[in-house]
Formats: sequence, structure tokens, C-alpha cells
Amino acid sequence: MDTAYTAYEDTELFRLIAEGDETAFRQLFERYTPRIRPLIRSIIGEEAAVKDLIQDIFLLLWISREKLPDVQHPEKWIFRMVHYRCYKWLRDQGVRSSAKLKLNDTQIAGTANSTLENTLFLETSRLIRQAVQALPAQARKVYQLRREADMKIDEIADLMGLSPKTVKNTLTRALKSIQSYLEDNGIIIPAALLALLLS
Repeated sequence: MDTAYTAYEDTELFRLIAEGDETAFRQLFERYTPRIRPLIRSIIGEEAAVKDLIQDIFLLLWISREKLPDVQHPEKWIFRMVHYRCYKWLRDQGVRSSAKLKLNDTQIAGTANSTLENTLFLETSRLIRQAVQALPAQARKVYQLRREADMKIDEIADLMGLSPKTVKNTLTRALKSIQSYLEDNGIIIPAALLALLLS
């Protein structure tokens, strides 16, 4: 990564992301993921869902990128998005009235996504699932063990009788295949975001 990006303010990164700059996106992702991960964990109390929510948040950020230059306080905007996605997750899990739920409708009213953005988000998520199903059997299994079972590279290698290098190469090919599938369907997603699927 261009080290110059590490010195950029969030507002500058937002401006660059709005122009489609994937390096700026990766910098923002690396800057904020360590900060939002513990917050998400504390709100939802489900470690297994944390990665999915981080993916959702940055996917929504990318989909909404044309609006980013108008955001005056990127940090607040990101954390509002975190709370919104956590609220939605808790609601979908049927724990809306639980003590876990630290937000209410009024508090997050300004963070809801537009119908178009929500539609794009759902469509992108659907295409990612389709892309995974379209992978060759071995690549799909490696992907699922890494992404869904949260197994480490060495663990997958032992389970499948493969070398760790083969597992890594398979994951890399799977990532490229998913990215290509999305592009064929008119969805351009930064490699940094797709890499989260395999992290």
C-alpha cells in the first residue's frame, strides 16, 4: 500500500473512495476494523457474527461511496453505521427488546440506507453466494471451511490432505473467481473487501 495514504485524514480517504480509489478503501478498512470489531462484539455478544457485520458495513460504505464527499464527520458516520447494522442484526435475531439492544428507532433514524442502496446491498450479497456455489467443489469446500467454519489454513490443509500452500492458492483463486463473477454481473467490489471473505 502507498504509505502516503496512512497520513490522509478520513475526509480525504472518503473523497478518494468516492472516486473509486481501492487503496484509500483498504486504508480506511485497516484503520477502522480494529476499532469497530470490539464495539460490534460488545453490542451483539455473538463472536461468530462479528466478521459478517464488518463485511456488511464496508460493503454498504462502498455502495454508498458517491455520498462520502458530503460527510463532514467520517468517524461519526462510520460508528452510526456500525450501530445501525448491529441494531438490524439484533432485530433480525428476534432480540429487539433484549437488554442487549442499546439503541432505539429514534436514535438510528438518520442512519437507515436508501431503498436503492439496500437493494444493491442485497443483490451484491446474493451474487456473492451464487459465486461461491459456482466454485469448483474443492475450492468451494476450502472457502466454506475458511469462511464459515473459521478454520485456519493449516487446519484446512490437515483436514483435506493438502499442503498449506495449496490451500492458500485455492483461496486466492476463489477470491479472483468471486470478484470476476461480480464484475460479470456489473458489481465492482474492492479486493480488500473481498479479501475479508477469506480472512
